[in-house]
Formats: sequence, C-alpha cells, structure tokens
Amino acid sequence: MGILTLELRLFACDSLKRKRSVIKRIINDLHDECFSAAEVGNQDSLSRATLACVRVGENWVYVERRLTRVLSKFDRHGEVELIDSYMERLI
Repeated sequence: MGILTLELRLFACDSLKRKRSVIKRIINDLHDECFSAAEVGNQDSLSRATLACVRVGENWVYVERRLTRVLSKFDRHGEVELIDSYMERLI
C-alpha cells in the first residue's frame, strides 16, 4: 500500500464553490483509476489544496508505478499546478 500526498496551486478559483468543483473533478478522475483520494488540507484556501491518494496492492513496485502516473496528470492539467508531492510506502 502506498500514499501520495499532493500540494496543489489552483488558478482562477474565485470562490470555495469553484475550488471544490475543480477538486471534485480531480478526485473523480482518480477514483476512476481505482485510487482512494480525498482533500486533506487547505480546505478554506482558494488558491491551495492538499490531496492524498492511496493505492493498495501486494507488490510495491506496481503500487509505486501507479502512484507515479498520478503525477503526470498534473503536467497536462490547466487549472492546477503541482507544487510538491510526497510518496510513502505503508506496510
């Protein structure tokens, strides 16, 4: 099992409603790829968000590869910028 924590900068969010809409789309995309994901920090900030993505699997190499693929999603995403990420293996 592994967890990936993402620090994001959001662009053009002028309300918490708009921010939640953007974050919800991102989380739904992650759920579609069999990740558990949630916003875990900066909920009241309009320009920042902290997400946690979790993937369960027997083989750490497989889990790590899947979590790393999540990072590439933010290279193509126009509404957010990936500021920082932290991956951890959970036993």
